[in-house]
Amino acid sequence: YYLYKQADGELIGNSFETDSFELSQEDVHWISWFTDAESKTATTVESVVEGKEYSFPFNDKVLVKFSKLPDEASPLTIRQVDLSEELVEKLGTEIAFDITTQMENGTFEFDLSLPKPEGLDETETQLEVIYADAESDLADETKVSKLEAEQVVGVDEEKGVVKVEGVEHMTVFVVVGVDNTGSCDGASVGGDGDRCY
Repeated sequence: YYLYKQADGELIGNSFETDSFELSQEDVHWISWFTDAESKTATTVESVVEGKEYSFPFNDKVLVKFSKLPDEASPLTIRQVDLSEELVEKLGTEIAFDITTQMENGTFEFDLSLPKPEGLDETETQLEVIYADAESDLADETKVSKLEAEQVVGVDEEKGVVKVEGVEHMTVFVVVGVDNTGSCDGASVGGDGDRCY
């Protein structure tokens, strides 16, 4: 078989002679996602299905796996958002992920893995996943929400990912450190009385 990929504006072809049609993980990404390297956006070629793990081509630590779908599913789009200096300072991470579909929120459910921010002091912080409808909303604490604690099921230190279960909406997701010291001084986004985030 012959496979084409566009990289850095150049068309690259790979030719394979084989008795089987087994593809490497990288080749599967070439075939199953439409990608735009400039905007770091990828959209699945086909509508999503239950039980399949979708690995974002631009960051393999971002995984989406649907456990519930409506009768009419749609493709999945993931965009890596490089945060502004102001948001990096505020949130303590450089990237967010805008995850969308054409399905109505609440009609599906998925599990999600996101990269753990580097450089967090584990003794003074725990991780939470916050979200907002748009990247610009991340700067406004009244427009930022957080996933319920029971949805954030843990951190895989070896893989460097935060795992989340039972998400029912698509939005911009960010993993942030939460102050465990009892003080909200220097909190990333704000506080809710008991916790800082």
